[in-house]
Amino acid sequence: MNVARVKFPLLRRSSRVVSPLVILIFAATAFELMVRLPYVAYVMNSATTGNAVRVHFFSVYDPVDVIFIGLSLLACAVMLMALIVLVMRPVYSVPSVGFDLPRISAGIYVIAAAVFLASFAAVLMVGSQALLEAFSSKRSELGERGLLWALLKVAVFMHLVCCLLYIRAVQTGRTFDKVLFWASLVTLCSTTLVFSQRAILISFVIEMIYIQLLLGTFRLRRIFLIGLLVAAVLVAVSALRPGVQFASIWEGLLFGAERIVYSRYFFDFAKLGTVFLWDSETTWLGPVSVGFLFEPFLGDRVIFYKEIGPIIASEAYLYRTENGITPGAYLEAILSFGVVGGVLFLSLAIASFLALEKRIITGCFQSIGKLLFLLLIVSKFSLFLNSSFGAFAFQLTLETVLLCLCLPLLARWSPKRVRGVAPIQST
Repeated sequence: MNVARVKFPLLRRSSRVVSPLVILIFAATAFELMVRLPYVAYVMNSATTGNAVRVHFFSVYDPVDVIFIGLSLLACAVMLMALIVLVMRPVYSVPSVGFDLPRISAGIYVIAAAVFLASFAAVLMVGSQALLEAFSSKRSELGERGLLWALLKVAVFMHLVCCLLYIRAVQTGRTFDKVLFWASLVTLCSTTLVFSQRAILISFVIEMIYIQLLLGTFRLRRIFLIGLLVAAVLVAVSALRPGVQFASIWEGLLFGAERIVYSRYFFDFAKLGTVFLWDSETTWLGPVSVGFLFEPFLGDRVIFYKEIGPIIASEAYLYRTENGITPGAYLEAILSFGVVGGVLFLSLAIASFLALEKRIITGCFQSIGKLLFLLLIVSKFSLFLNSSFGAFAFQLTLETVLLCLCLPLLARWSPKRVRGVAPIQST
């Protein structure tokens, strides 16, 4: 029986929920206008911040031009995204008692043990000396292959294992399952802290919001506690830099918060303006956004998504770094298709993500595998915005393979009815 067609009008109890993706988009925009913009304006007008800080935000370009162009590009994206929200109306009526999700079998213990061992082995292989010298680092020496690289890719899969353990803990109510969930969460945070994998934590928070909405266990207090732990890790990742020492914990926290403002996450308008000015003076880089699709066939004739970061760092900001400066999906699309094409590319992608999100929240899935696959796609939205379309596609493909290997250990499931509640419809 299809869940989406079963109705119980007399028993309908629901609450309205705004799309978590929409909240993320406008929270990122608010950060740019309310936090980064005042700080960048301060740097522009201050004579004491130093040349290194000015180059970080403006490179060699006029700060006024960088700010004006960056905010203009941000405004174009926000206005079109607002139009998409008005058309798609991503506000949903969610049943307070949730759906009958599939019972997660004890096979999840085997999966959790394997991922935990991979996490422990990855940290162990880094070595105590490397951890003492640079506790939270990008670990660029991992390269693209090797045992440590493979272990890390398995270790970060812990974010989905945490979600499955949470579902089982709710279903069984056993203390053991609850303890295992929190242990897996600590393992996830520890791994992301050591390897500076911020995007994984953001994906996990998004996944947990959807899981709790589906289970009918969504509580702001619970999300706040998980979010507080994740926020602490994010600040720590930003603060624990090689060669940096602090006189007190408070000084370390302030440094971590400042590094977050320095970071070039999501819609960084200073990065948008600086790289746009640089791009207007150079030759076309090609369709960078979709270059990974052609790279196996055209090789060096197209720019791979991992190459654009070092190019931006060396040519736009005039310094060399192993990892470079990731453009983010919006800037990457502008470099590929121009301003109009870039805005349209971003808008089409966001509309697609919202459509998939609706299928999750409204319970339009027929199996546990499809639910988890949809979660993987939608939770990678932050990676898409913050890194590149190619990075999103690569990580999704990798984790889909891992998911397929895990599914045989999880319970098979046929759709069940909502717990005495009408199907959810967008409002």
